Amino acid sequence: GTSASISIKYASSAWDSKEPTTWQDFIPALTPTEKYLWAQFTKTEGLSSSVRTGIVGVYGDKGDKGDKGDTGAAGSDGVNGVTPHVGNNGNWF
Repeated sequence: GTSASISIKYASSAWDSKEPTTWQDFIPALTPTEKYLWAQFTKTEGLSSSVRTGIVGVYGDKGDKGDKGDTGAAGSDGVNGVTPHVGNNGNWF
């Protein structure tokens, strides 16, 4: 039998309906303007090949606010149970 191979190339685009014309071997960084990550899959089997393209990722401007975190552990007591005062915002030098 004939073995098949698949190669993948990538492109970023400002459009979700217009297929890119330039492809590269690495995944490009997405930005607010170049927000769609396209992939081009090429399957080669013997002398024939077929190509499929599609959007595989989208840049997100901002995610939803996360849940409030757990309360942190209590700090240790200062000397004789008193927290010392650090003046000058701790900038002594």
